[in-house]
Amino acid sequence: MKNIFYSIIALSALFLSSCGDDPTDLTMNFKLEYGGEPLVMFDEYSYPDGKTMNFTRFSFYISELAIIKDGNSTEIKDVDYIDLTMYNIDNEASETGYDYIIRDLEDVDFDAISFNIGLTPEMNSTVPADYNSSNPLSLSGEYWLNWESYIFAKIEGNIDLDGDGSLETGVALHLGSDPILRNIRFDNLDGDNEVDIVIDLKDVFDDGSVYDIAATPRIHSLSQIEQATELIDNLVQSFRLN
Repeated sequence: MKNIFYSIIALSALFLSSCGDDPTDLTMNFKLEYGGEPLVMFDEYSYPDGKTMNFTRFSFYISELAIIKDGNSTEIKDVDYIDLTMYNIDNEASETGYDYIIRDLEDVDFDAISFNIGLTPEMNSTVPADYNSSNPLSLSGEYWLNWESYIFAKIEGNIDLDGDGSLETGVALHLGSDPILRNIRFDNLDGDNEVDIVIDLKDVFDDGSVYDIAATPRIHSLSQIEQATELIDNLVQSFRLN
């Protein structure tokens, strides 16, 4: 009887141990806002200088996504492409946000998360034709041939520059090239496997000084690297934990 009792104890311990080692999903929920309110594509918003604007697209690449524990970093995703456009098509979708899920992680004990907005120089030296169609780097529409660079982030919409009530000017702020790579890190997460991230696009255009969108509503040239740098720095600051 005593042997049976000890066998049950041992099996119970083994079961509990194996349960603790089960793979776990990590969910990063991304929500778009404008001025602290849910952002809805095609709705009209007030640009920081008072002009009327809407948004029709927001997307970006992430790379080197890693979880960090006690200073030790473990990469869990090398590269991915996140398009939040359709997840902000109405108010309900905007309030729900987009769940970006990394599945079947063996260890989600972490106190920080780190990822790049954009691609490493090694990734950015490749071209879409180098990859099969399932790879996020195969997207030909996310590559500038003239720049020899992927587009790290896209903010698109329309704006009324002349104040006549019509959104007559297209906005296409496409940010890319090696100097535009930026890192984002969130600390003090305590191993929570659900991380809520808010991106407030109003902050992209106003960090104390307002981006001159009338002068540069579209970025398609390396000569506009100064404007692209201003916007990517602001974009990184627009990411915050909810």
